[in-house]
Amino acid sequence: MKKQEIIYNVNLTNEVYSKVDEINWTKLGIKRVTWLANAKTDTQGFTALSSNTLYIVWRGSSSPKDFLKDAQVRKVNFVEPGEKVHNGFYTAFESIKEDLYSSINYILNSTKFNKTNPNRIQSVVICGHSLGAALTLVSSYMICKDFPQIAHLVKNVTVGCPRVGNSTFKDNYNKLVPNSIRIVNDKDLVTRIPKIGFTHINEGITLNEKGEVIKTSSINPFKYFMEIFVSDISGEAFKDHMVDNYLKVIDKWDGVINN
Repeated sequence: MKKQEIIYNVNLTNEVYSKVDEINWTKLGIKRVTWLANAKTDTQGFTALSSNTLYIVWRGSSSPKDFLKDAQVRKVNFVEPGEKVHNGFYTAFESIKEDLYSSINYILNSTKFNKTNPNRIQSVVICGHSLGAALTLVSSYMICKDFPQIAHLVKNVTVGCPRVGNSTFKDNYNKLVPNSIRIVNDKDLVTRIPKIGFTHINEGITLNEKGEVIKTSSINPFKYFMEIFVSDISGEAFKDHMVDNYLKVIDKWDGVINN
């Protein structure tokens, strides 16, 4: 995935925080298929189509219900033996799963997946920020499992993603959804939680304020700990979590994923 495509996807994660009638779908170059919303869990997102891409975009935390979901850190069994994921993220996905799958089935049964159609779907892009990033991982996994005919088309971009599951989930996820780009803005607080028993899906790409990739091997542990401590106290760690700040550092980034 090229830098401009990543920037476009991150912009979509920003747009989904708006109300459905406030989004200029034409300007974005996509056609909305389904606005996904569950009032009980306040989980929201949308499915949309461009000429050859199906987009699934999830909204991040923006209400008290969302923050309550974030706080449900108890791990629950997932799909395969030994897999465990964050209860709040799993509950949020389950609340919207039926509507999401109905939307996917509707698109699968349309001409967009007809092999004779020159504008047929060639990729399924899933993206999200914060809670939306967690939903991106859970939905990417489940779509690859439950819609194997499009599993090879699935790729995703997450920004400000918390840890979603245990090491077994991570290992199985990385095999099932290899085209996952996880971007971290320097000391973003949310990307460092939950801690005990949770792990990230991959190494990710961590960028500093200049858009430079921070390599784990170059980090001084003591200095990093002190910088983290100061950023948490000062509020910088929270600022690093904002989508606008992600867009700023990604814009400065050279776009190289594998160093």
